[in-house]
Amino acid sequence: MAEALLEELGDLSPEYRMGSRPCTIEMLNGLLLQHREHFAQAEAQLRRCLPGVRIIAARLLGLQAMAEVLRMNGKPDEALVFVEEAIVLADTSAGGYGLPDLLRAKGEIMMDLPRFSAASVREHFAEAMRIARQSQALGWEIGIALALARLEMSQRRATEAKAVLQEVYSRFTEGLQARPLQQARRMLDAV
Repeated sequence: MAEALLEELGDLSPEYRMGSRPCTIEMLNGLLLQHREHFAQAEAQLRRCLPGVRIIAARLLGLQAMAEVLRMNGKPDEALVFVEEAIVLADTSAGGYGLPDLLRAKGEIMMDLPRFSAASVREHFAEAMRIARQSQALGWEIGIALALARLEMSQRRATEAKAVLQEVYSRFTEGLQARPLQQARRMLDAV
């Protein structure tokens, strides 16, 4: 269904002289490939279309997706370049929109670098959590809590992992079937 909608948008684009929107539609195809965990295809798709994506919100999504795809493809150094570009764009052009999730993504990418500092990653996650809470963005908070819990588990700090995850998870009253909440529940059950 998603492919059909994107195809229909693509068909409308030339008819209505939508300018850079064809690149944005192609970028959305890259996000769909990422969601389906076709990371090599997503990387190729995003590399083709990202240079033409001009709409700020779409560019932020594309840069973050590219960073996360590169991370999954074992290229954390290059992923860091993309997420840092997205952070600068969010800070300077988008009023900070998406910054908590971008900082989460940067922290996760940093964890994949050969020599990473757990303290530095914790700082990124703490800043991300502070901004998410200030924005009352509980959805971003659970993603950040999951990432921080994974860091703590990798450092053999199960008690800290459980505490941070439980604190955020316990505030959800609905949507418990959402993927991040299911991941959180499984991690809490395992700790």
